[in-house]
Amino acid sequence: MLRISGEKGSQSLDRNTTVAFQLILEGEGRYFVNDHCYDFRRNCLLVSRPNDNQRCLPDSGCQVDKICLLFPSRIISGYLPMSVYRHLPYVVHLSPEEAAKVRLRMQDIFDDMKNRPVYWYKKMLCEIWNLIIISYRSGQRRVEPPAAHPSLRQALDFIETNFRSSVNIHSLSRKLDISIGRLTHIFQEEIGMGIRHYIIQRRIAEAKLLLHSRYHEVSAIAREVGYDDIRLFLHQFKLHTNMTPEQYRSALFDEKPDQEETT
Repeated sequence: MLRISGEKGSQSLDRNTTVAFQLILEGEGRYFVNDHCYDFRRNCLLVSRPNDNQRCLPDSGCQVDKICLLFPSRIISGYLPMSVYRHLPYVVHLSPEEAAKVRLRMQDIFDDMKNRPVYWYKKMLCEIWNLIIISYRSGQRRVEPPAAHPSLRQALDFIETNFRSSVNIHSLSRKLDISIGRLTHIFQEEIGMGIRHYIIQRRIAEAKLLLHSRYHEVSAIAREVGYDDIRLFLHQFKLHTNMTPEQYRSALFDEKPDQEETT
C-alpha cells in the first residue's frame, strides 16, 4: 500500500497492470481514465482496471493526500465477476463513515499481504469483495463522466493502435479530418495535456511496462515503443521519470544498476 501526500499534479500518463484502489484523503481535482474525465474530492474512492491509461490532476494550488492499494490481476483473476470489471473504472463519493471503513480494510489487506498469516489469501479476497460492496452501496453517489468528444475517442483509438510507429499531430489531424488547432483544444480540455505530450507519455508508459522484464534490452524497448533514436528515448524517459531506464528497472527489482546510461 502506498501513501502519497502532497501530490500537486502529474505530467505523467500511467498504464497500470493492476487493479488499483485509490482512496482520496484530502484534496480535489480531475482523474483522467482513457477518454473520460472524473471529478474527485475528499473521501472519493477510485477503482481502475488493468491496462487503463490514467492520470491524476489536482486542482490548481491544491495538494492531494491519498492511499493506493494495487493488486496484480493474477491475484484476483476469476474471483471478481465480469459484472464488476465491466463497470470499471469506478469512481464514487463515500460518506466519512464509509471512507473510514475502506481505509481500515485497505490497511488490513496490506498487513495480511505483508505478514501472510494463516488463511491470509482467502481473507484478502473477502476484504477485496467488501471494498467492492461498500463502493456499490454508494452507487447513488457514483461519479459519472460527461460523454467524451467523438473526435477524442477516435484520436485515442488511433494513437493506441499506432503509437509504436511514427504517429504525430499531423498524421492524426489528416486521419480525423480535423484542424490541428481544434484537435489540440479538444485534447487540452478533455485530457489535460497536448497531443504531442500525450503520445510521448503513452510511449514512456509502455516502456515502463516492458522494463518489468529483465531480458529486454533498452535499445530494443526504445524501438518497440516508437523510437528510432535511442538517445532521444533516453532523454525523454529521464525527463519524465527522473531516472534512466536501467535505474527504473533496477528500482523495480531493488537492485543497483551496473552502469548509468548517458545521453
